Amino acid sequence: MTQHHRNSLAMLTVAIAILLWAGLFLSQSARAQDNSIPQRNWCGTQTMYDAKMRTPNGGAASPQACTPLGPCDDPTTRDAFIPTASSEVKIVRLYFHVMRNDNGSNPAASEQDVADQVALM
Repeated sequence: MTQHHRNSLAMLTVAIAILLWAGLFLSQSARAQDNSIPQRNWCGTQTMYDAKMRTPNGGAASPQACTPLGPCDDPTTRDAFIPTASSEVKIVRLYFHVMRNDNGSNPAASEQDVADQVALM
């Protein structure tokens, strides 16, 4: 596989990841009406960050690492942007850029590949 194809595949993977995140976000928004589902830490960002900040043997990260709860990670700030059942629905347009050779041949993904990934979401 050429570097060009690897880059194209990486871009497609990122686009699909964004779509999957959007699907999760929308499904979480729909479930926000159910009061039995805890809404705290619904995105899991802090949990993933905490896991990554551990050393391989499970110890604490270097003191030079960025602070675990900086201003942008403050749950009060973060939670203020979590949509509710009455939040306005936002429509996001998605564009896929499928890389090809300079002459237009050899696409990194076919139209069907993209359609299948969107359907999988």
